[in-house]
Amino acid sequence: MILKHAINEVAQRLVLLDATALYLSKVEGLLSNEAKFNPDFFNWTSVFFPYCDGASFSGNRAKPLKFKKKLLYFRGHRIMDALLDELLQRGIGNASEIILAGRSAGALSAIIHADYIRSRLRSVTNASFRVLSDAGFFLDEPSLNGSKIARSVFQQMYSLHNSSTGLNQACLSAQKRQYKWRCFFPQYSLPFLSSPIFLVNSLNDLWQLAVFSNIPCVVKVKTCHSKELRFLAKFRKKTLHALRSVFDSRKTAVFADACLAHTQCVMNDYWTQIEVENISIAQAFSDWYREREQNRF
Repeated sequence: MILKHAINEVAQRLVLLDATALYLSKVEGLLSNEAKFNPDFFNWTSVFFPYCDGASFSGNRAKPLKFKKKLLYFRGHRIMDALLDELLQRGIGNASEIILAGRSAGALSAIIHADYIRSRLRSVTNASFRVLSDAGFFLDEPSLNGSKIARSVFQQMYSLHNSSTGLNQACLSAQKRQYKWRCFFPQYSLPFLSSPIFLVNSLNDLWQLAVFSNIPCVVKVKTCHSKELRFLAKFRKKTLHALRSVFDSRKTAVFADACLAHTQCVMNDYWTQIEVENISIAQAFSDWYREREQNRF
């Protein structure tokens, strides 16, 4: 039943793919081409990798699965390789600076594949390579009622997609066979990452709280009961602790705000106006990227 549920979600995704184009007409924040909102990167070339496989480009199942007369292919890692092949052919080797960025599941993908992508690009360019993860720090924590929803989702994903070769290889090598799915979670995989990375994450991640923690009242906090509010406070502390545990001033920077939000880097208002210690996301990332600021959490 669990596997069937997971496959059913993938089948639904096939129908929803066309809707992705609706959200590409207006890009803001880090992707904005207006200097007033994005002074450091407004004139950069942007490449969009459509998120379409349901497992952050980690899957590599050899044979398709048949579901309701449809063949479902779980080959996200091959898709990513094909996209990288295309970029290599189109001259990405001429780039002098490269930022790998993603939001939500795309941010998780950026964390997972940063070192792999960097190694592939190194065959054609010595460009500087840095990573920006926007709301990709998913926690391995139980929900309000104690069920381990997040863990169950990633365990199923690992098995269904055969992600055994599609996650951070150093992390996979360090895990026992039954725990290799842990490498989906940044709190376990980031210590093995060698690429410089800037993490943007709310301590009150709206999506995680609503879905993985099973607290739908977060969209209107005033309706939350005392038990739910206590859980929110604990979740905030756990997120902060997990982020601090991976913080490394040499290569890992963190911007952790307390807004009830999920993804903040491709919306002008969030990118330029959300501040921690009077520093916006845009300014913090720019300072880190240009090495104007060190040891900032």
